[in-house]
Amino acid sequence: MDFKQALQEKNFIVTAEIFPPKGTDTGNFLRKAELLKPLVDAINVTDNQRAVMRISSQAASRLLIDR
Repeated sequence: MDFKQALQEKNFIVTAEIFPPKGTDTGNFLRKAELLKPLVDAINVTDNQRAVMRISSQAASRLLIDR
């Protein structure tokens, strides 16, 4: 079920927030997202979290979509 369908059909939506990795190693980021996948309807990838340089949230989100 995609997010739009979940919004239309469910009374309660569960989301989680994760932050992109600081470097180019995305393994831990993707593992965390995999753990969340069966528990949530959507994942929010934060942007400029704590003003620390990280991979862009758009690039990190693309990795999740491709996965």
